[in-house]
Amino acid sequence: MSGPHLDVIREACKRVRDEASLSSIISRSLKLKKASREWSACCPFHADRTPSFTIYANDRRFMCFGCGAEGDAIDWVRRFYGVSLIDAIELIASQALPASGTVRNDNIKPEQNADRSAEALDIWAASLPPEGTPAEAYLRSRRLILPIPASIRFARIPLGRRPIMPALVALVTGPDDQPCGIQRTFLTEAGHKANLPGGRVKLSLGRVRGGAIRLAPATHGLFIVEGLEDGLTLMQQLGRPAWIAAGSGMLPAMRLPHHLSGVVIGADSDNAGRAAAERAELAFKAQGVAAATIFPAEGFKDFNGELLGAQV
Repeated sequence: MSGPHLDVIREACKRVRDEASLSSIISRSLKLKKASREWSACCPFHADRTPSFTIYANDRRFMCFGCGAEGDAIDWVRRFYGVSLIDAIELIASQALPASGTVRNDNIKPEQNADRSAEALDIWAASLPPEGTPAEAYLRSRRLILPIPASIRFARIPLGRRPIMPALVALVTGPDDQPCGIQRTFLTEAGHKANLPGGRVKLSLGRVRGGAIRLAPATHGLFIVEGLEDGLTLMQQLGRPAWIAAGSGMLPAMRLPHHLSGVVIGADSDNAGRAAAERAELAFKAQGVAAATIFPAEGFKDFNGELLGAQV
């Protein structure tokens, strides 16, 4: 499809997204609870016993902080009722939405619904202060000389069938101000990143979507950053607090405190980092929080790389 037909569809999509009241649409099928400027409910897209489904304050976008489902009015209607894009637009425009849907969870594996928060918090409870451990050695090797925040600890923990390994453990706190998971950075005893298959040494555990590694209490101008080392770098250099998402994919999902009027996104300079920052700006705006984005100096992928002089 191209030309005028595609233009008509695009205009119809824009009109629906700009004008439709998402809470009015979803309340036909879900029991919504108003909480301050937002709405919450149990998510229909996974086995949800506690309300993890949220409609943002602008009444235009939804997010489930359990399974990760997100989108606008059209996305909701397509997924909940199992209809095409054109049908979704027509259903919304005609206000002919039925009360029940045809939700499909065919692509959701059972283990994806498993909540491993308790396991994550057990690891956190057994972890130690980082001073004098490989966790501190790792941070100092990144030229991070500031006092280590209380949300960072050290543990020796298993990873799959591998022997016990040293790890930096960072606590993830959820939108309800309660611990909900951890991010583990696996290390060597000397404080270097561990040599793991694929080079991936950072692994999250628990329900971390929507949460943040809170390096300091939130104030206006809070830095929102993808990587722990980058957040610590900005705190060290600029003296302002930072919250860390557990990866770029989690950046737009972070829930911000209602008292904040503005934040600063510290983004990676690569394509993935820029795309995540753009999505995060829109998501934070939907929460009623203004966002500006800063990038490292030209030639550097991230802020800690700039501190280390590691050009790309």
